[in-house]
Amino acid sequence: MRVITLEEHFATPLFLDGPGQDLKNAALKFEGRAMKLIEPLCDIGDKRIAAMEAAGIDFQMLSLTSPGTEQLDAAEAMALARESNDAVAAAVKKNPKRFAGFAALPTMAPDKAAQELEQRVRSGAFKGAVINGHVRGRYLDDKFFWPILESAEALNAPIHIHPTNLRSVSEAATRHRPSWRRIAVAVSAARQYDAGDDQAAAADHRLFA
Repeated sequence: MRVITLEEHFATPLFLDGPGQDLKNAALKFEGRAMKLIEPLCDIGDKRIAAMEAAGIDFQMLSLTSPGTEQLDAAEAMALARESNDAVAAAVKKNPKRFAGFAALPTMAPDKAAQELEQRVRSGAFKGAVINGHVRGRYLDDKFFWPILESAEALNAPIHIHPTNLRSVSEAATRHRPSWRRIAVAVSAARQYDAGDDQAAAADHRLFA
């Protein structure tokens, strides 16, 4: 039986100098073990495959680590999505039997995000996309994001909703509970139903955490 793992994150230099700067700074602050996590996080080549083999993992679905592109301006998000997706595409091309990807999307520019999703899925290296919770407080039930959902539906491609920092006081309070990650994702999923729109509700089969 093949072992396939779905939530396998990586980082790029552009990510660590941008939305991942807090992660990088925390690693620098604590040094030692924390710093040792950065190098393997950035590796999607031979060292990662060696670690996979040691852990008995046959295949990984790669995705840019949280908070991804979702809190960036459109231009910054497009640049980061392109860089991270190019990195995954290169890794898949080199090791197609070990890797595939969930594409990062410039969600602040939904039309561009839909195009990016289509291009990446049609390339064969990507099976869907990852979206980290909200986009500056806006969730996927907002019609602003429907071009992304329509593209995913046309491609029959899943969207992996990953937790990210929560916005409101009531939501933020859940971070102190063991289940805050599940609640963060549930907020996104539940809003699809609460929207009361047939098109939004029809998209639910493509959302998972």
